[in-house]
Amino acid sequence: MEKQLTETKPDYSIQRRWKRYKVELRLKVYPAKEGPAKFTFAQGSDISEGGMAAYIPLELNPGETVEVELMLPYSKNSVRVIADIRNKNGFRYGMEYNRIDPADREALVRALKALELVQ
Repeated sequence: MEKQLTETKPDYSIQRRWKRYKVELRLKVYPAKEGPAKFTFAQGSDISEGGMAAYIPLELNPGETVEVELMLPYSKNSVRVIADIRNKNGFRYGMEYNRIDPADREALVRALKALELVQ
């Protein structure tokens, strides 16, 4: 009698440190190699307390650092974070925050709590 082999796919949601929220965000991305004054507009596709995914029309590589300015949903103020590029798929990048001002972190957490109520 043959045993059936089934392929199991890993459940990445268990491995994540922070819950992700699907949202469309307009971003300004300041690549370190371009200098602080130059930015590119980008589109955030999901966000968490520790990072985000975004479509950025630049050639970036994992390990690079960028500054990201974003307008959070349900907030009137923009937030700035310094993030490391962790992975890429074409022009879709996964970023992890490595520096965020405490007031900006507080605004981010408030906005994520509001997103949780509507999703």
